[in-house]
Amino acid sequence: MKEYFNNIYLALSTIFIGMSVTFKHLFVPAVTIQYPSVKPQLPTRERNRLYVNMDDCIGCLQCARACPVNCIEIETVKKIPDEDLGLTSNGKK
Repeated sequence: MKEYFNNIYLALSTIFIGMSVTFKHLFVPAVTIQYPSVKPQLPTRERNRLYVNMDDCIGCLQCARACPVNCIEIETVKKIPDEDLGLTSNGKK
């Protein structure tokens, strides 16, 4: 009988510990923004540049879609099975 109540106590105490962590972070304001829905406020005369490291390019065409003046054009080519394409900028295949 003592073990039964001890198990109940342990269950409730671990739930309390977990929920205290959850409630601690519940009222902290969010750090990130949900980009497509919420856009950041930029200064009125802000000029930005798009940059693509071609070693990391996978041909998804997202940079071409994001370009405001349509100056990026990408031609994708399928990889030949025996061809080694090398490493990305961070050393991964």
